[in-house]
Amino acid sequence: MSGLTVEGISGWRLPATLQPDASCDSHNGSISAGNHCTGSEMGHLFYAELGGVTGSSIATTHNANTALFQHLQFAVYWSGTNYAQNNYYSWSFDLNNGGQGVNATMWGLKAMAVHPGDVAPVPVACSRMVVGVGSAWAGRGGAA
Repeated sequence: MSGLTVEGISGWRLPATLQPDASCDSHNGSISAGNHCTGSEMGHLFYAELGGVTGSSIATTHNANTALFQHLQFAVYWSGTNYAQNNYYSWSFDLNNGGQGVNATMWGLKAMAVHPGDVAPVPVACSRMVVGVGSAWAGRGGAA
């Protein structure tokens, strides 16, 4: 996904997952998972930016910022961070309950492209392409 260019803007990537993350409610050595993981980019989006609540889907419990996403799917999304103990797995975030965990890279999870800084809104047709390309890329087992 690092080579993705949309409307002339390059530098897109999968969101990062902070490890270890003191904000998570579950820790095992240097591994942080579970809920309240606001150190990861997807966790920050879910809890701080979209008003998500642990145990509730972002589809039902959110704030007005969800309107900024035209094609947000209420599913599990890939992170660009590999699981250090086994590169067959990558970190993921579940928008259905606010949980952070790991999934086998062969599973076809959703992907959201992120970009540092401010960019203009991506037109509807392009935003579908970004999610589609991300889903196809993640489905091939490629985690950054």
